[in-house]
Amino acid sequence: MRVRFLAYVLVPVVALATLFGAQSPAADPKPIKIGLLYSLSGMAAVYTKGTVIGHQIAAEEINAAGGLLGGRKIEYVIRDDKLKPGIAVDEFRRMVTRDEVDFVMGVISSGVALAVSEVAKEMKVLFVDTIAQTAALTEEQGHDYVVRLNTNSVILGRTAALAAAKGAWKSYYFIGPDYEWGHRVNADFWEYLQTKKPGVAKMGDLWPKLGERDFSAHITAILNAKPEAVFTSLWGGDLIAFIKQANAYGFFDKVQFIATGAGDLDILEPLGAEMPNGPTSWRRRSRRRAPLIAPSSAPRCAAPGTRPCWATSRCVTSTARRRSRTTPASPTPIPSIRSSA
Repeated sequence: MRVRFLAYVLVPVVALATLFGAQSPAADPKPIKIGLLYSLSGMAAVYTKGTVIGHQIAAEEINAAGGLLGGRKIEYVIRDDKLKPGIAVDEFRRMVTRDEVDFVMGVISSGVALAVSEVAKEMKVLFVDTIAQTAALTEEQGHDYVVRLNTNSVILGRTAALAAAKGAWKSYYFIGPDYEWGHRVNADFWEYLQTKKPGVAKMGDLWPKLGERDFSAHITAILNAKPEAVFTSLWGGDLIAFIKQANAYGFFDKVQFIATGAGDLDILEPLGAEMPNGPTSWRRRSRRRAPLIAPSSAPRCAAPGTRPCWATSRCVTSTARRRSRTTPASPTPIPSIRSSA
């Protein structure tokens, strides 16, 4: 699985490697400064705290092995965007102008990612998206200063639709967070499902605010409509809260529950025995359909979300090393990833 993941992310990272030049001899090589921008508080923390740990583990391993490009060590500047586009843009600017980072990685919210991408384009600074998954980021709104190292809403929505089309369910209800990610992946799922299973019907959709904690009205509205299946793009603390509250209504005994993120360890671990058996989940990072892991058999992880961003950081490193071996030695300085234009 790790080899497959490395192969998947290596292609876009090659673009990053070409921005490194040769290292000039120096007694104390300048570190490679990388900005990490994540929502480290609130509902997203269930994912992002482990994510940052993954980055840090990778940096420790890289630095202990002698660093990169003539001994340059990895150094992180970590900022919390608080799941707000305006704060994210301000933090991005500060990391570039004040902290002088070479490039920025991160972002979990699709809405935040789109805002950060625009300022990256404006400032001509590379933004490496590690989690946010709206396809618009690298499709309709893509540009030369943004790359992604993950799946996107089209991959997830269509994969879920292919699997759902094999089921007997004909009537669907939708619930998702009321921002870019929720609307985009729900649309990608529904549009593709209709091409693969003609005759399916949408009975309604609900758009709770991001960070909603009381889902009682949403749950009763869905059950009153009596759909055969429910597709949801809720994630993080929202999905945990929904599942806990839905259990009290016998929700999962009455409808087929299809979730884009219910199979993540970041969800399974905090729910524990409250995670119901039976729902279907499409794991965001594996791009394959998988039955929900029963709570008793769910593997444990000290920090959910750690491994993917460890692998991402190591891929960036591996590519930079490959690039350095093919770059003729010279006393010229390494250009920053920030454009001089």
